Amino acid sequence: MNDNTPTPVEHNPFSSPQVDTTAATATDEKSPPSGMVLAIAIVNLIFGVLGIICTGFSVFGFLMIRYQVSNGGMPAQQSAVFQGSFIWYMIIGTVCVYFLPSVGFLMTALGLIYRKQWGGIMAFIMGALMTLVGLYCIGIGIWVSLGPAALGGGQDTFISVIGVLIMGLAILVYPNLTYGVLLRKKYVAEFVGSPKTLEEDALDA
Repeated sequence: MNDNTPTPVEHNPFSSPQVDTTAATATDEKSPPSGMVLAIAIVNLIFGVLGIICTGFSVFGFLMIRYQVSNGGMPAQQSAVFQGSFIWYMIIGTVCVYFLPSVGFLMTALGLIYRKQWGGIMAFIMGALMTLVGLYCIGIGIWVSLGPAALGGGQDTFISVIGVLIMGLAILVYPNLTYGVLLRKKYVAEFVGSPKTLEEDALDA
């Protein structure tokens, strides 16, 4: 037997272990987008656009009312309600109720479309906000239905209560859909970089 013949590495107990070049490193490549994440993004986009439209119409309506008040085109009893800074309080309230959430919905939609991590965070924040609004509407509906106004309000009050309850339940669909999708691992993977081997990393370098 020739001693100069090298022993194969796999049969040599004294050789150092082979370095595994397939170890994973982080990369910016994300898994392909899914239809469910895109659907949530579209819902946020619709809410955002509708909110901007409502803000525009509301502010325009308030400014028209102020114009009529200042030019005497409104009866004295009605114009007295809109005297002073009351109309500006209504505009500021409308901006806070419609405009700011609309901006949040639009930002969430863009973040989800481009699968940014901050988009997922914004979706959870908007989901929490919509949960509070939905529970508030349901609470108001229950409180009115059990209060003395419901006893003497007749059919109009009953219809109003049903409408508020339905609206509250409809609003709660958004957070349930958002959390039900974005908390699942296969959808979370769309916002996290996929693994890449060291060999691929060396080729990219």
